[in-house]
Amino acid sequence: MSPQPAKMSPQQARTIAEYLLADLQQEVPTTIRVIEAAPADKLDYAPDPKSQTGLALIRHIVDVDPWFLNSIAEGKFAGGESDESKAVKTPAEASARYNKDMSAAIARIRALSDEKLAEELDFFGRMQLPAVVL
Repeated sequence: MSPQPAKMSPQQARTIAEYLLADLQQEVPTTIRVIEAAPADKLDYAPDPKSQTGLALIRHIVDVDPWFLNSIAEGKFAGGESDESKAVKTPAEASARYNKDMSAAIARIRALSDEKLAEELDFFGRMQLPAVVL
């Protein structure tokens, strides 16, 4: 029988959350610069027919980062990318949406109680970990 992992205290979860959120907030401007660096006239480029286009990859980034944080805030992981990203047509639109959505998602995580941050969440049946470390 394997040992049970130690439970995380709410105070530990808050400490980890604040550290990770500060790091994430520093990464958002870098991601925005990467999105904005995509040449608007080459968004349909894909290095291989099996690859996604530049625009599809930008849309994926714009969707998945806030989705992940919002899933943690909601206490469950469901679904995937939204149809809303299909409205994004340019790097400028993508960076504006990413900035807005990430700011809101980070605020949602920061507003969670310490106890919610320490609660175990199920990640599609593959792992169960405290919300703060997913």
